[in-house]
Amino acid sequence: APRLEAALEEMQRATMEAAATGDQASGIVRLGVVPSAARPLVGMLHQRIAARHPRIRLQFVEGFSNPLEEQMAAGQIDLAVINRFGRVPRRGDETLCVIDSMVIGAPGEFRPGQEISFRQLAERPLVLAARPNALRVALDLPSKRAGVQLRVAVESDSLLIMKDLVVQAGLCTVLPRQAVHEELALGLLSAARLVRPTVPRTLSLIASGRRPGSAATRAVAREIREIVQHTLMHTAWR
Repeated sequence: APRLEAALEEMQRATMEAAATGDQASGIVRLGVVPSAARPLVGMLHQRIAARHPRIRLQFVEGFSNPLEEQMAAGQIDLAVINRFGRVPRRGDETLCVIDSMVIGAPGEFRPGQEISFRQLAERPLVLAARPNALRVALDLPSKRAGVQLRVAVESDSLLIMKDLVVQAGLCTVLPRQAVHEELALGLLSAARLVRPTVPRTLSLIASGRRPGSAATRAVAREIREIVQHTLMHTAWR
């Protein structure tokens, strides 16, 4: 049954693409996005696709990097914007941008421009995503090198819950600035740059290797690339 369902779905997608007139791409594109990059990326992407490619239908799936990669491997999504850690890019990844990791705290916890070391981070109770998680793995090695163990008080796979626990329970978390840029601008949260060592994350675009990319998938990938590199990195995510 799963093989037949996949075949029927692929036939439907091919039929919709073949129905496109001229150079106008059409069809369904399923896009996975990590929570830290969802806002305002998905809203801007929807507006662009609606204006420039009205025959393309977007389906958004939000999740952390590991689950999104699993869905990609299973052929359930076509594209994904995920986080990578480490300096060596993986084969097939397209780098969108590289962003510092920030320690996020309650209002007034950190002053503007403040930096916090790994040893100082280990002194604070944290809320982090449950394992397996790319950030947790990325934090393990610097923790061992610094000879400290992070105090993970709560685990959550919800960005909304993480933010609420930071404000209501006085916990801290580790996120990129763009995940909380609105709250920082309003003074609802505060942030300090994680240093000694830094933990940079690469926002990457990955595509399904199970099927060739359609014209619609390629169009969506182009729009994502332009939004991140030419708009968000110069405005909302700075």
